[in-house]
Amino acid sequence: MTLAYFDLDNFKQINDSFGHDVGDDLLKMVAKIIQSQLRPSDMLSRVGGDEFAILLSETGYDGANIGLSGRLSSLCRILKFVDMALELPAGRLLF
Repeated sequence: MTLAYFDLDNFKQINDSFGHDVGDDLLKMVAKIIQSQLRPSDMLSRVGGDEFAILLSETGYDGANIGLSGRLSSLCRILKFVDMALELPAGRLLF
């Protein structure tokens, strides 16, 4: 089991430039896209602000790296379009 933590770069700029309603809509879109890329056994949670955590069941470190980078590539392309970046998990806990 792996717990992966990540956040959205430049999210504050979106809120400052376009307002909190747009920022909230973007967070909802990000959560939907992430959830659509996870397995039924995985769990997504918004930790706060622009921070998310994913609990990946039945994975080791290498499996989590490969799985996350592949599954979240579409999200990375969308965020790049709006001048944001997804900071993929820098820290992972294995159980």
